[in-house]
Amino acid sequence: MKNIIKNLLAVVAIATAAISATATDRFYVEDFEIMPGETKSVSVMLVNNSSYTGFQCDILMPDGLTADNWSLTDRASDQSFSSRVQEDGALRIVCISMTSSLFEGNEGALLTFDVTASDRLRVGTTHTITVANTAFAKSNGAFVNFEDEENTTTIVAPPADRFYIEDFELAPGETQSVSVILDNKKAYTGFQSDIYLPEGITAANWTLTARATDQTIMSKIQSDGALRIVCISMTSSLFEGSDGALLTFDVTADKSLEQGNTLSIRVANTAFAQQDGSNVPLEDEECVVTVAAPPTNRFYIEDFEIEAGVSEYQIGISLDNLVQFTGFTADLILPEGMTAIDYMVGTSRNNMHTYTATTQGDGIVKLSASSNNKAFVGYEGELVYIYVNTSDDFAGTHTIQLQNIVFADTNGTEHNLVNSSCVVTVLSNTVELMIQDSYYNNLTLYLPKGVEQMIKVSPTDVYYMLNTVLFNGEDVTNELVGGVYITPKLNENSVINISFEIPTAENAPMHNSRIKAYGHRGDVVVAGCERGESIAIYDVDGVLLRTIYATSDTMRIAMPTDAVYVVKVADAAVKVAL
Repeated sequence: MKNIIKNLLAVVAIATAAISATATDRFYVEDFEIMPGETKSVSVMLVNNSSYTGFQCDILMPDGLTADNWSLTDRASDQSFSSRVQEDGALRIVCISMTSSLFEGNEGALLTFDVTASDRLRVGTTHTITVANTAFAKSNGAFVNFEDEENTTTIVAPPADRFYIEDFELAPGETQSVSVILDNKKAYTGFQSDIYLPEGITAANWTLTARATDQTIMSKIQSDGALRIVCISMTSSLFEGSDGALLTFDVTADKSLEQGNTLSIRVANTAFAQQDGSNVPLEDEECVVTVAAPPTNRFYIEDFEIEAGVSEYQIGISLDNLVQFTGFTADLILPEGMTAIDYMVGTSRNNMHTYTATTQGDGIVKLSASSNNKAFVGYEGELVYIYVNTSDDFAGTHTIQLQNIVFADTNGTEHNLVNSSCVVTVLSNTVELMIQDSYYNNLTLYLPKGVEQMIKVSPTDVYYMLNTVLFNGEDVTNELVGGVYITPKLNENSVINISFEIPTAENAPMHNSRIKAYGHRGDVVVAGCERGESIAIYDVDGVLLRTIYATSDTMRIAMPTDAVYVVKVADAAVKVAL
C-alpha cells in the first residue's frame, strides 16, 4: 500500500502534462463562521462533470484554526485515504481506489473534517483555508488538475447570555403561566433581576424550575414599582443546562383591558453570579403582551371516530367556562343511524348534580343537569358523558349538533351559549376482500373486520394447475395447505390474485413451472424469464394481443384491467386475471 501511494504521489507531482479540469469541476471548502473556542464540522465539496476514482490535494490551515477527524462521505465507495504533513505545513491527502471505483454523484461533500478555532482569535477577523495542488484521477489513469480554492472563515462572537420572556397573548380576565428563560454559555450560581409589569397585568406564584438545584428566591417591590427577584445558592451550586425556563410565574390580565392592545413586560438590571464571586451583567429584555379576544363559554363535543354496529359508546361533552355554572339544558341532535341511550352521567367535575337525557318523538335528545346552586368543578374539560348505539350499516362522515344551550350561573342568571357541532367519522365494521381469480374472474366478498378467512384455491377443471397466489401483492403460494389459504386478520380492504397454469396445445400442464405469471396493480407480471425469451399475451378467445421479449428476470406489462389473459412463455401457459 505504501508503494502504491508513493507512486500515486509521484505521478501527481509530475503531472504537468495532465489535463485541466473544466471550469465547473471544483474541490473546495465553503465559507463559514466559527466562534472562538468552537469546534465545527466542515465539508470539502466536490462538484464534477467528469467521473473520478481518487485524488490528491494539500489542505493549508491558517494560524488559529486546527483540523482533525478527516473522513470520506458516502460518495466514496471502496476508496481509502492517507495523509501526511508537508514541509510548508500543509496536510497532503491522498485518496485511491484499488478497484478504480468511481465516486458517486456529481455534487456534494466528499470529505469532512472538524475545525477548532483558538479561543484567542479576535471576533471579526477572517482567515483562509486553502485547498491547493489538487489532482483527480480518472479510471483510465489520467489525472485532471483543479484550480486552487480559498474560503473565508469569519470569527464571530458567541451569542450573548440572555434572561428574557417570550412574547405571548393574554385575554382580559385570563390567568396564564409565563416562563423567564435563561440562555447561557457561562455557568451561574444565582442572579438578581427587576421585573417591570405594565398597568393591567399582575403577577404571582414565582417559582424556580428544575434547572435550579439548591437555589432559593426572594422578592421585594422597589420604589419605581419593579419587582426585584434575588436568587442565591448557599453552596454556590450551578444552574443546570444552557437554555430553557429558569423561573415561572402566573400573570393575570385585568378584565378592563381592550382587545388588540399591546403591553410590555421588561426584565431589567439583570446580573448573574459566577462561582468565583464575579457578576455578569446581562442586557435588558422586553417582551410584548398582546391583549387577545376573551374566550367564550363553550359546550361542545370534540371530533371523533366510531365503528358501525357498536353499543353503548361513551361520548364526552366538554364545558369551557369563564364563570361558575350550576346547571344547564341543551338539545342533542344525532345523525340517522346513531341513537342515544337515555341516560347521562357526570365526570369528576360533578358537584352533586342530577343528569337526564330523554329522546323526544322528533329524535332530539333533551339534556339537562339540575341547578342545585352548586358550581361545576373547574373551568375546562369534559363535564358529562352520553352513550350511543350505531347501526351496522352506519358509515361515512356525519355531524352531531348541540343547540339551544342554556347554562345557569351561581346568581341564577341564564347564559345562552353558541350552538356547536362536531364531525363524527363512522368506520365500517366490514372489509372488502377482492379475489382476482383467472378461473372464476373477479369476486368481492364483504367480511367481518378482524377475522381470518379460509380461501379455497383450486379450479374445477382438473387440467388446470395452480401457478401463483398473491395476498396484497405478496407471494403466498407456498403458504397454501391442501389448496387452502388462510388470510391474516382482515383489518383493511385486501386483494388476493390467483393465476392458473393451463395446458398448451402441444403439452400437458407444467407442474412447478419456472414461469410465474400474475396480475398486480394494473400490470401482468411475468417472473422467471430468461433474457431474450418471447412473452406472448392472448385474450381468452386466443387472439394474440402483445408479444414482447424479456430484458430481465421479471417483466411488468401494462394491460387493460377487468380482463383475463393467457400468458405464454416457453412451454408454459398461465391464465391471469387483471
